[in-house]
Amino acid sequence: RIDTSSLYLPVYTYLYSSCIICYLLCFRITFITSHYFFFFFQAEDGIRDAQESRGLGDVYKRQVSGMEPLEAGPEMERSGSSTPVQVHVYDVSQGMARRYSKPLLGLFLEGIWHTGVVAYGKEFYFGAGITADSPACTPFGAPIDVLDFGHTTIPLRVLSKFLDALQHKYTADTYHLLDNNCNHFTADMVAFLTGANLPKVIVGLPETILESALGKLIRPLIDNMERLMSGSTNPASSPNTANTGSVLLVNSSQKALFPLADIAALNMKLESFNHELDGSGKEMSAGEKEVLDPAVEALAVDMPLDGIRDLTLQSLEALTGRWPVGSLYPLVDLIRVIAGRNPVMVAHRYWVNPGFIHKLLQQCADQSTPSPPGLTLMVLRLCCNISSTKEGREMLLAQAPCLFALITQNMMHNNVTMTTVCASIVFNCASSIHLVEREHLIGVLASLLQTVPHVSEKTVSFRVLMALGMLIWNSRLCQSLVLLKSDFSVDAFLSSEAEEIRLIAWEIKSLIELG
Repeated sequence: RIDTSSLYLPVYTYLYSSCIICYLLCFRITFITSHYFFFFFQAEDGIRDAQESRGLGDVYKRQVSGMEPLEAGPEMERSGSSTPVQVHVYDVSQGMARRYSKPLLGLFLEGIWHTGVVAYGKEFYFGAGITADSPACTPFGAPIDVLDFGHTTIPLRVLSKFLDALQHKYTADTYHLLDNNCNHFTADMVAFLTGANLPKVIVGLPETILESALGKLIRPLIDNMERLMSGSTNPASSPNTANTGSVLLVNSSQKALFPLADIAALNMKLESFNHELDGSGKEMSAGEKEVLDPAVEALAVDMPLDGIRDLTLQSLEALTGRWPVGSLYPLVDLIRVIAGRNPVMVAHRYWVNPGFIHKLLQQCADQSTPSPPGLTLMVLRLCCNISSTKEGREMLLAQAPCLFALITQNMMHNNVTMTTVCASIVFNCASSIHLVEREHLIGVLASLLQTVPHVSEKTVSFRVLMALGMLIWNSRLCQSLVLLKSDFSVDAFLSSEAEEIRLIAWEIKSLIELG
Protein backbone atom coordinates (compact mmCIF):
# COMPACT_ATOMS: atom_id res chain seq x y z
CA ARG A 1 0.00 0.00 0.00
CA ILE A 2 1.24 3.44 -0.87
CA ASP A 3 0.40 6.24 1.56
CA THR A 4 -0.03 9.59 -0.12
CA SER A 5 -0.65 13.10 1.04
CA SER A 6 -1.47 16.45 -0.41
CA LEU A 7 1.44 17.94 -2.25
CA TYR A 8 1.64 21.67 -1.96
CA LEU A 9 3.98 23.15 -4.56
CA PRO A 10 4.92 26.67 -3.46
CA VAL A 11 6.62 27.10 -6.80
CA TYR A 12 5.58 24.96 -9.76
CA THR A 13 8.91 25.47 -11.48
CA TYR A 14 10.04 21.89 -11.54
CA LEU A 15 6.63 20.54 -12.43
CA TYR A 16 6.58 22.72 -15.52
CA SER A 17 10.22 22.92 -16.49
CA SER A 18 9.48 21.14 -19.77
CA CYS A 19 7.63 24.29 -20.84
CA ILE A 20 10.88 26.22 -20.96
CA ILE A 21 12.00 24.85 -24.30
CA CYS A 22 8.57 25.51 -25.77
CA TYR A 23 8.61 29.12 -24.73
CA LEU A 24 12.20 29.37 -25.88
CA LEU A 25 10.96 28.32 -29.31
CA CYS A 26 8.34 31.07 -29.33
CA PHE A 27 10.18 33.91 -27.69
CA ARG A 28 13.78 32.75 -28.06
CA ILE A 29 16.10 33.33 -25.15
CA THR A 30 13.97 36.17 -23.77
CA PHE A 31 11.45 33.86 -22.15
CA ILE A 32 14.09 32.00 -20.22
CA THR A 33 15.21 35.28 -18.70
CA SER A 34 14.42 36.49 -15.25
CA HIS A 35 11.12 38.27 -14.88
CA TYR A 36 9.27 36.44 -17.66
CA PHE A 37 10.63 33.09 -16.56
CA PHE A 38 9.50 33.36 -12.96
CA PHE A 39 6.24 35.11 -13.84
CA PHE A 40 5.28 32.18 -16.06
CA PHE A 41 5.90 29.56 -13.43
CA GLN A 42 4.45 31.53 -10.55
CA ALA A 43 1.28 31.90 -12.62
CA GLU A 44 0.95 28.13 -12.56
CA ASP A 45 0.63 28.09 -8.76
CA GLY A 46 -3.12 28.55 -8.96
CA ILE A 47 -3.84 25.68 -11.34
CA ARG A 48 -5.14 23.42 -8.63
CA ASP A 49 -5.78 23.51 -4.94
CA ALA A 50 -3.28 21.71 -2.77
CA GLN A 51 -6.03 19.45 -1.43
CA GLU A 52 -6.68 18.05 -4.89
CA SER A 53 -3.20 16.63 -5.41
CA ARG A 54 -1.70 13.31 -4.41
CA GLY A 55 2.00 13.38 -3.65
CA LEU A 56 4.85 10.96 -3.15
CA GLY A 57 8.44 12.20 -3.19
CA ASP A 58 9.45 14.12 -0.08
CA VAL A 59 5.94 13.84 1.42
CA TYR A 60 5.61 10.18 0.52
CA LYS A 61 5.25 8.83 4.08
CA ARG A 62 3.26 11.70 5.53
CA GLN A 63 -0.50 11.22 5.89
CA VAL A 64 -2.43 14.53 5.81
CA SER A 65 -5.73 14.84 7.63
CA GLY A 66 -8.64 14.43 5.25
CA MET A 67 -6.64 12.73 2.48
CA GLU A 68 -7.40 9.17 1.44
CA PRO A 69 -4.43 6.85 0.99
CA LEU A 70 -3.76 5.57 -2.51
CA GLU A 71 -4.90 1.95 -2.51
CA ALA A 72 -5.31 -0.94 -4.85
CA GLY A 73 -8.06 -3.48 -4.54
CA PRO A 74 -7.39 -6.89 -2.93
CA GLU A 75 -7.04 -8.48 -6.35
CA MET A 76 -3.98 -6.34 -7.02
CA GLU A 77 -2.25 -7.68 -3.95
CA ARG A 78 -2.60 -11.30 -5.10
CA SER A 79 0.20 -12.85 -7.06
CA GLY A 80 -0.67 -13.33 -10.71
CA SER A 81 -3.23 -10.52 -10.94
CA SER A 82 -2.52 -7.73 -13.40
CA THR A 83 -3.28 -4.09 -14.15
CA PRO A 84 -3.02 -2.22 -17.46
CA VAL A 85 -0.11 0.18 -17.94
CA GLN A 86 -0.51 3.23 -20.12
CA VAL A 87 1.46 6.41 -20.71
CA HIS A 88 -0.41 9.69 -21.06
CA VAL A 89 1.37 12.09 -23.39
CA TYR A 90 0.89 15.86 -23.13
CA ASP A 91 2.13 18.66 -25.39
CA VAL A 92 3.02 21.44 -22.95
CA SER A 93 3.56 23.81 -25.89
CA GLN A 94 -0.15 23.46 -26.74
CA GLY A 95 0.65 23.30 -30.44
CA MET A 96 3.17 26.12 -30.56
CA ALA A 97 6.14 23.80 -31.10
CA ARG A 98 4.48 22.47 -34.28
CA ARG A 99 3.96 26.02 -35.56
CA TYR A 100 7.24 27.71 -34.61
CA SER A 101 9.95 25.03 -34.28
CA LYS A 102 10.90 24.94 -37.96
CA PRO A 103 11.56 28.67 -38.48
CA LEU A 104 13.31 29.08 -35.12
CA LEU A 105 15.26 25.85 -34.72
CA GLY A 106 15.54 24.64 -38.28
CA LEU A 107 13.82 21.35 -37.45
CA PHE A 108 10.20 20.33 -37.06
CA LEU A 109 8.89 19.25 -33.63
CA GLU A 110 5.47 17.73 -33.12
CA GLY A 111 5.38 18.96 -29.53
CA ILE A 112 7.20 19.45 -26.24
CA TRP A 113 6.35 16.30 -24.35
CA HIS A 114 5.39 15.65 -20.76
CA THR A 115 4.39 12.12 -19.78
CA GLY A 116 2.79 10.29 -16.88
CA VAL A 117 2.36 6.56 -16.19
CA VAL A 118 -1.19 5.35 -15.59
CA ALA A 119 -1.41 2.21 -13.47
CA TYR A 120 -3.28 1.02 -10.38
CA GLY A 121 -5.95 3.63 -11.04
CA LYS A 122 -3.54 6.54 -10.68
CA GLU A 123 -1.28 8.64 -12.90
CA PHE A 124 2.33 8.84 -11.70
CA TYR A 125 4.68 11.56 -12.89
CA PHE A 126 7.76 13.50 -11.86
CA GLY A 127 7.23 17.13 -10.95
CA ALA A 128 8.50 18.53 -7.63
CA GLY A 129 9.11 14.94 -6.60
CA ILE A 130 7.25 11.75 -7.55
CA THR A 131 3.55 12.56 -7.70
CA ALA A 132 0.31 10.57 -8.13
CA ASP A 133 -2.98 12.05 -9.38
CA SER A 134 -6.24 10.77 -10.74
CA PRO A 135 -5.67 9.88 -14.42
CA ALA A 136 -6.01 12.83 -16.80
CA CYS A 137 -6.64 15.16 -13.82
CA THR A 138 -3.12 16.53 -13.58
CA PRO A 139 -2.25 20.22 -14.12
CA PHE A 140 -1.33 19.36 -17.73
CA GLY A 141 -4.94 19.02 -18.84
CA ALA A 142 -6.11 16.31 -21.21
CA PRO A 143 -3.51 14.02 -22.84
CA ILE A 144 -3.14 14.29 -26.60
CA ASP A 145 -2.12 10.64 -26.89
CA VAL A 146 -2.29 7.45 -24.83
CA LEU A 147 0.39 4.79 -25.32
CA ASP A 148 -0.57 1.23 -24.34
CA PHE A 149 2.16 -0.84 -22.70
CA GLY A 150 0.11 -3.93 -21.92
CA HIS A 151 -0.29 -5.18 -18.36
CA THR A 152 1.89 -5.65 -15.30
CA THR A 153 1.61 -8.32 -12.64
CA ILE A 154 3.87 -6.51 -10.19
CA PRO A 155 1.96 -5.95 -6.92
CA LEU A 156 1.44 -2.41 -5.75
CA ARG A 157 3.47 -3.01 -2.60
CA VAL A 158 6.47 -3.89 -4.79
CA LEU A 159 6.00 -0.72 -6.82
CA SER A 160 5.88 1.15 -3.52
CA LYS A 161 9.35 -0.14 -2.64
CA PHE A 162 10.60 0.70 -6.13
CA LEU A 163 9.34 4.29 -5.83
CA ASP A 164 10.92 4.53 -2.39
CA ALA A 165 14.24 3.65 -3.99
CA LEU A 166 13.73 6.31 -6.67
CA GLN A 167 12.97 9.13 -4.25
CA HIS A 168 16.58 10.32 -4.10
CA LYS A 169 16.87 10.31 -7.89
CA TYR A 170 13.65 12.19 -8.60
CA THR A 171 13.37 15.21 -6.31
CA ALA A 172 12.99 18.93 -6.82
CA ASP A 173 16.73 19.32 -6.23
CA THR A 174 17.75 16.67 -8.77
CA TYR A 175 15.40 17.80 -11.55
CA HIS A 176 17.26 18.77 -14.70
CA LEU A 177 15.43 19.97 -17.78
CA LEU A 178 17.68 17.98 -20.11
CA ASP A 179 19.14 15.10 -18.12
CA ASN A 180 16.65 14.15 -15.40
CA ASN A 181 13.11 15.19 -16.28
CA CYS A 182 9.57 13.79 -16.21
CA ASN A 183 10.15 11.60 -19.27
CA HIS A 184 13.17 9.94 -17.68
CA PHE A 185 10.98 9.02 -14.70
CA THR A 186 8.30 7.65 -17.02
CA ALA A 187 10.91 5.58 -18.85
CA ASP A 188 12.18 4.11 -15.57
CA MET A 189 8.71 3.25 -14.32
CA VAL A 190 7.54 1.71 -17.62
CA ALA A 191 10.71 -0.39 -17.80
CA PHE A 192 10.17 -1.58 -14.23
CA LEU A 193 6.50 -2.47 -14.75
CA THR A 194 6.62 -3.95 -18.26
CA GLY A 195 10.24 -4.17 -19.46
CA ALA A 196 9.36 -1.92 -22.42
CA ASN A 197 11.09 1.26 -23.55
CA LEU A 198 9.56 4.71 -23.90
CA PRO A 199 9.72 5.88 -27.55
CA LYS A 200 12.92 7.78 -28.32
CA VAL A 201 10.94 10.62 -29.90
CA ILE A 202 9.78 11.42 -26.35
CA VAL A 203 12.70 10.66 -24.07
CA GLY A 204 15.26 11.88 -26.64
CA LEU A 205 13.58 15.24 -27.30
CA PRO A 206 16.22 17.35 -25.47
CA GLU A 207 19.03 15.80 -27.50
CA THR A 208 17.08 16.48 -30.70
CA ILE A 209 16.72 20.15 -29.81
CA LEU A 210 20.31 20.52 -28.67
CA GLU A 211 21.56 19.25 -32.04
CA SER A 212 20.20 22.43 -33.64
CA ALA A 213 22.33 25.57 -33.96
CA LEU A 214 20.29 27.42 -31.35
CA GLY A 215 20.28 24.36 -29.12
CA LYS A 216 24.07 24.30 -28.98
CA LEU A 217 24.02 27.90 -27.85
CA ILE A 218 21.42 27.47 -25.11
CA ARG A 219 22.85 24.37 -23.43
CA PRO A 220 25.13 26.44 -21.14
CA LEU A 221 22.20 28.71 -20.28
CA ILE A 222 19.97 25.80 -19.32
CA ASP A 223 22.73 24.20 -17.22
CA ASN A 224 23.28 27.56 -15.56
CA MET A 225 19.56 27.94 -14.91
CA GLU A 226 19.45 24.50 -13.30
CA ARG A 227 22.23 25.52 -10.92
CA LEU A 228 20.14 28.50 -9.93
CA MET A 229 17.06 26.36 -9.39
CA SER A 230 19.04 24.10 -7.07
CA GLY A 231 19.96 27.13 -4.98
CA SER A 232 23.69 27.40 -5.79
CA THR A 233 23.74 31.08 -6.66
CA ASN A 234 26.08 33.70 -5.34
CA PRO A 235 26.92 36.16 -8.10
CA ALA A 236 28.56 38.59 -5.73
CA SER A 237 31.22 36.11 -4.68
CA SER A 238 34.48 35.55 -6.44
CA PRO A 239 34.85 32.40 -8.59
CA ASN A 240 37.19 31.03 -5.96
CA THR A 241 34.49 30.91 -3.31
CA ALA A 242 31.17 30.15 -4.97
CA ASN A 243 29.39 28.79 -7.99
CA THR A 244 27.71 31.73 -9.61
CA GLY A 245 24.62 29.95 -10.82
CA SER A 246 22.60 32.08 -13.19
CA VAL A 247 23.69 35.65 -12.74
CA LEU A 248 22.12 37.37 -15.71
CA LEU A 249 18.82 35.61 -16.12
CA VAL A 250 17.67 36.22 -12.57
CA ASN A 251 18.64 39.28 -10.56
CA SER A 252 20.33 38.24 -7.37
CA SER A 253 19.64 39.77 -3.99
CA GLN A 254 23.24 39.18 -2.95
CA LYS A 255 25.55 42.10 -3.58
CA ALA A 256 29.30 42.64 -3.61
CA LEU A 257 30.80 43.74 -0.29
CA PHE A 258 34.22 44.67 1.05
CA PRO A 259 33.85 44.03 4.80
CA LEU A 260 37.35 42.79 5.72
CA ALA A 261 40.33 44.73 7.00
CA ASP A 262 43.50 44.42 9.05
CA ILE A 263 42.19 46.50 11.95
CA ALA A 264 45.50 46.45 13.82
CA ALA A 265 47.40 47.90 10.85
CA LEU A 266 44.60 50.37 10.22
CA ASN A 267 44.75 51.56 13.81
CA MET A 268 48.52 52.02 13.60
CA LYS A 269 48.08 54.30 10.58
CA LEU A 270 45.36 56.20 12.39
CA GLU A 271 47.55 56.79 15.44
CA SER A 272 50.54 57.72 13.26
CA PHE A 273 48.60 60.35 11.30
CA ASN A 274 47.08 61.67 14.51
CA HIS A 275 50.53 61.97 16.09
CA GLU A 276 51.73 64.04 13.13
CA LEU A 277 48.90 66.48 13.80
CA ASP A 278 49.70 66.97 17.50
CA GLY A 279 49.56 70.63 18.41
CA SER A 280 47.84 71.65 15.16
CA GLY A 281 44.36 71.73 16.65
CA LYS A 282 43.27 69.10 14.14
CA GLU A 283 44.23 66.02 16.12
CA MET A 284 41.69 63.82 17.87
CA SER A 285 40.00 65.37 20.84
CA ALA A 286 39.85 63.47 24.11
CA GLY A 287 36.17 62.82 23.50
CA GLU A 288 36.78 61.45 20.00
CA LYS A 289 39.59 59.21 21.26
CA GLU A 290 37.33 57.96 24.04
CA VAL A 291 34.79 56.90 21.42
CA LEU A 292 37.16 55.54 18.76
CA ASP A 293 39.46 53.43 20.94
CA PRO A 294 36.75 50.98 22.11
CA ALA A 295 35.21 51.02 18.63
CA VAL A 296 38.50 49.94 17.03
CA GLU A 297 38.94 47.23 19.67
CA ALA A 298 35.42 45.94 18.96
CA LEU A 299 36.03 45.88 15.21
CA ALA A 300 39.31 44.01 15.71
CA VAL A 301 37.51 41.10 17.38
CA ASP A 302 34.39 41.40 15.19
CA MET A 303 32.21 42.54 18.07
CA PRO A 304 29.11 44.70 17.45
CA LEU A 305 29.48 48.41 18.14
CA ASP A 306 25.97 48.58 19.58
CA GLY A 307 25.37 51.93 21.34
CA ILE A 308 28.61 53.59 20.20
CA ARG A 309 28.06 53.08 16.45
CA ASP A 310 26.53 56.48 15.74
CA LEU A 311 29.09 58.23 17.95
CA THR A 312 31.86 56.35 16.15
CA LEU A 313 30.63 57.47 12.73
CA GLN A 314 30.15 61.04 13.96
CA SER A 315 33.72 61.14 15.26
CA LEU A 316 35.17 59.71 12.04
CA GLU A 317 33.14 62.14 9.92
CA ALA A 318 34.29 65.08 12.05
CA LEU A 319 37.93 64.06 11.67
CA THR A 320 37.63 63.79 7.88
CA GLY A 321 36.55 67.43 7.91
CA ARG A 322 39.73 68.48 9.77
CA TRP A 323 42.51 66.19 8.64
CA PRO A 324 44.49 66.85 5.44
CA VAL A 325 43.56 64.87 2.34
CA GLY A 326 46.68 62.71 2.54
CA SER A 327 45.64 61.42 5.99
CA LEU A 328 41.98 60.67 5.31
CA TYR A 329 42.08 57.13 3.97
CA PRO A 330 42.32 55.27 7.34
CA LEU A 331 39.31 57.26 8.58
CA VAL A 332 37.30 56.40 5.46
CA ASP A 333 38.52 52.82 5.68
CA LEU A 334 37.11 52.47 9.21
CA ILE A 335 33.75 53.77 7.99
CA ARG A 336 33.98 51.29 5.11
CA VAL A 337 34.51 48.41 7.56
CA ILE A 338 31.51 49.48 9.64
CA ALA A 339 29.41 49.73 6.47
CA GLY A 340 30.56 46.29 5.36
CA ARG A 341 29.45 44.73 8.63
CA ASN A 342 26.20 46.66 8.94
CA PRO A 343 25.37 48.06 5.48
CA VAL A 344 21.68 48.66 6.19
CA MET A 345 22.34 50.93 9.16
CA VAL A 346 25.12 52.91 7.47
CA ALA A 347 23.21 53.22 4.19
CA HIS A 348 20.19 54.56 6.04
CA ARG A 349 22.37 57.11 7.85
CA TYR A 350 23.72 58.50 4.57
CA TRP A 351 20.39 58.20 2.80
CA VAL A 352 18.96 60.59 5.41
CA ASN A 353 22.03 62.84 5.30
CA PRO A 354 24.03 62.26 2.09
CA GLY A 355 26.26 65.31 2.45
CA PHE A 356 29.24 63.42 3.85
CA ILE A 357 29.34 60.87 0.99
CA HIS A 358 28.69 63.56 -1.61
CA LYS A 359 31.64 65.59 -0.34
CA LEU A 360 33.96 62.57 -0.50
CA LEU A 361 32.85 61.75 -4.06
CA GLN A 362 33.31 65.35 -5.20
CA GLN A 363 36.75 65.49 -3.63
CA CYS A 364 37.94 62.28 -5.33
CA ALA A 365 36.31 63.00 -8.71
CA ASP A 366 37.84 66.50 -8.96
CA GLN A 367 40.72 65.97 -11.38
CA SER A 368 42.03 69.49 -10.86
CA THR A 369 43.21 68.42 -7.38
CA PRO A 370 43.80 64.65 -7.63
CA SER A 371 43.23 62.67 -4.44
CA PRO A 372 45.71 60.04 -3.25
CA PRO A 373 44.94 56.64 -4.84
CA GLY A 374 44.53 55.11 -1.38
CA LEU A 375 41.75 57.54 -0.50
CA THR A 376 39.98 57.02 -3.85
CA LEU A 377 40.10 53.25 -3.37
CA MET A 378 38.63 53.50 0.15
CA VAL A 379 35.87 55.88 -0.96
CA LEU A 380 34.92 53.51 -3.77
CA ARG A 381 34.91 50.52 -1.41
CA LEU A 382 32.73 52.45 1.00
CA CYS A 383 30.33 53.24 -1.84
CA CYS A 384 30.30 49.57 -2.84
CA ASN A 385 29.29 48.49 0.67
CA ILE A 386 26.60 51.17 0.86
CA SER A 387 25.27 50.22 -2.59
CA SER A 388 24.50 46.72 -1.34
CA THR A 389 21.20 48.08 0.05
CA LYS A 390 18.26 49.70 -1.73
CA GLU A 391 18.51 52.96 0.26
CA GLY A 392 22.23 53.08 -0.36
CA ARG A 393 21.81 52.66 -4.11
CA GLU A 394 19.18 55.37 -4.27
CA MET A 395 21.39 57.75 -2.31
CA LEU A 396 24.46 57.05 -4.44
CA LEU A 397 22.64 57.22 -7.76
CA ALA A 398 21.32 60.62 -6.74
CA GLN A 399 25.02 61.56 -6.80
CA ALA A 400 25.49 59.81 -10.15
CA PRO A 401 27.57 62.54 -11.86
CA CYS A 402 30.29 62.37 -9.19
CA LEU A 403 30.04 58.61 -8.62
CA PHE A 404 30.10 57.62 -12.27
CA ALA A 405 32.82 60.13 -13.07
CA LEU A 406 34.96 58.46 -10.40
CA ILE A 407 34.13 55.01 -11.77
CA THR A 408 34.95 55.89 -15.38
CA GLN A 409 38.21 57.52 -14.30
CA ASN A 410 39.36 54.40 -12.45
CA MET A 411 37.79 51.44 -14.28
CA MET A 412 40.95 50.92 -16.34
CA HIS A 413 43.33 51.79 -13.51
CA ASN A 414 46.66 49.95 -13.55
CA ASN A 415 45.80 48.70 -10.05
CA VAL A 416 43.39 45.80 -10.58
CA THR A 417 41.86 46.29 -7.13
CA MET A 418 40.56 49.63 -8.39
CA THR A 419 39.02 47.95 -11.44
CA THR A 420 37.44 45.31 -9.21
CA VAL A 421 35.75 47.78 -6.89
CA CYS A 422 34.49 49.95 -9.78
CA ALA A 423 32.93 46.91 -11.45
CA SER A 424 31.45 45.79 -8.13
CA ILE A 425 29.65 49.12 -7.67
CA VAL A 426 28.20 48.88 -11.17
CA PHE A 427 27.04 45.34 -10.44
CA ASN A 428 25.38 46.41 -7.18
CA CYS A 429 23.67 49.41 -8.77
CA ALA A 430 22.53 47.72 -11.99
CA SER A 431 19.11 46.78 -10.62
CA SER A 432 18.40 50.49 -10.00
CA ILE A 433 20.06 51.77 -13.15
CA HIS A 434 16.76 53.27 -14.37
CA LEU A 435 17.43 56.09 -11.88
CA VAL A 436 20.51 57.19 -13.84
CA GLU A 437 20.45 59.71 -16.66
CA ARG A 438 21.38 58.40 -20.08
CA GLU A 439 24.67 60.29 -20.44
CA HIS A 440 26.07 58.89 -17.21
CA LEU A 441 24.91 55.37 -18.04
CA ILE A 442 26.58 55.51 -21.45
CA GLY A 443 29.81 56.68 -19.86
CA VAL A 444 29.94 53.76 -17.44
CA LEU A 445 29.03 51.27 -20.19
CA ALA A 446 31.80 52.65 -22.41
CA SER A 447 34.35 52.25 -19.62
CA LEU A 448 33.31 48.60 -19.12
CA LEU A 449 33.49 47.84 -22.84
CA GLN A 450 36.98 49.30 -22.96
CA THR A 451 38.05 47.34 -19.90
CA VAL A 452 36.73 43.87 -20.83
CA PRO A 453 39.37 43.06 -23.52
CA HIS A 454 42.20 44.00 -21.19
CA VAL A 455 41.40 42.01 -18.04
CA SER A 456 43.01 38.62 -17.56
CA GLU A 457 43.15 37.90 -13.82
CA LYS A 458 40.30 35.56 -12.90
CA THR A 459 38.65 37.50 -10.09
CA VAL A 460 38.84 40.79 -11.97
CA SER A 461 37.44 39.22 -15.14
CA PHE A 462 34.61 37.75 -13.11
CA ARG A 463 33.64 41.10 -11.57
CA VAL A 464 33.91 43.06 -14.83
CA LEU A 465 31.81 40.55 -16.78
CA MET A 466 29.26 40.47 -13.97
CA ALA A 467 28.92 44.25 -14.10
CA LEU A 468 28.59 44.30 -17.89
CA GLY A 469 26.07 41.47 -17.92
CA MET A 470 23.87 43.08 -15.30
CA LEU A 471 23.89 46.40 -17.18
CA ILE A 472 22.85 44.65 -20.40
CA TRP A 473 20.15 42.70 -18.59
CA ASN A 474 18.70 45.71 -16.78
CA SER A 475 18.95 48.29 -19.56
CA ARG A 476 17.60 48.01 -23.09
CA LEU A 477 19.76 51.01 -23.99
CA CYS A 478 22.91 49.20 -22.89
CA GLN A 479 21.88 46.07 -24.75
CA SER A 480 21.30 48.04 -27.95
CA LEU A 481 24.57 49.94 -27.66
CA VAL A 482 26.61 46.78 -27.12
CA LEU A 483 24.90 45.19 -30.14
CA LEU A 484 25.84 48.20 -32.26
CA LYS A 485 29.48 47.97 -31.19
CA SER A 486 30.43 45.40 -33.82
CA ASP A 487 34.04 45.08 -32.68
CA PHE A 488 33.10 44.04 -29.14
CA SER A 489 33.12 40.37 -28.19
CA VAL A 490 33.34 38.16 -25.12
CA ASP A 491 34.41 35.13 -27.16
CA ALA A 492 37.85 35.11 -25.54
CA PHE A 493 36.23 34.23 -22.22
CA LEU A 494 34.28 31.26 -23.59
CA SER A 495 37.39 29.09 -23.26
CA SER A 496 38.36 30.33 -19.79
CA GLU A 497 39.57 27.72 -17.32
CA ALA A 498 37.08 29.10 -14.77
CA GLU A 499 33.63 27.63 -15.33
CA GLU A 500 31.90 30.66 -13.83
CA ILE A 501 33.58 32.99 -16.31
CA ARG A 502 32.65 30.75 -19.25
CA LEU A 503 29.01 30.69 -18.13
CA ILE A 504 28.81 34.45 -17.69
CA ALA A 505 30.41 34.97 -21.09
CA TRP A 506 27.86 32.63 -22.68
CA GLU A 507 25.01 34.52 -21.08
CA ILE A 508 26.34 37.89 -22.23
CA LYS A 509 26.88 36.56 -25.75
CA SER A 510 23.34 35.17 -25.85
CA LEU A 511 21.78 38.40 -24.58
CA ILE A 512 23.69 40.41 -27.17
CA GLU A 513 23.00 38.12 -30.12
CA LEU A 514 19.47 36.96 -29.35
CA GLY A 515 18.09 39.83 -27.29
